[in-house]
Amino acid sequence: MKKDKARQLNKDYAFSYSTNSGYNPFEKLTQFFDKQDLDGETLNVAELHFEVKGRNGKPVTILKNLPKQIDIQDLASQLKKFLNTGGSVKDDYIILQGGDRRKEIANWLEQKGIKSKRVGG
Repeated sequence: MKKDKARQLNKDYAFSYSTNSGYNPFEKLTQFFDKQDLDGETLNVAELHFEVKGRNGKPVTILKNLPKQIDIQDLASQLKKFLNTGGSVKDDYIILQGGDRRKEIANWLEQKGIKSKRVGG
């Protein structure tokens, strides 16, 4: 009986709370995700992904988390012309064919004033 009660207590109290009423354990996380620039718009850092899995072995570069004020169709068109490759736009991200082109895309986006970062290997 005592063992069952101890197990139940461990499950119920797996997360500890602070008695300090002003303490917010997620404060640092909200500061990270709520970064804003001088105009008050949320800053987005474009993510450059490289994927092969699920595409019949064909390597692609994917751009995600693009700033909302950018026309994604127009940006995709410009990138495809710059890289001389094919691609498409799905949902809110751009898929570019032709392998790992993240370095070239990052340099091109930097010239256009868009911040980016490489994600994954």
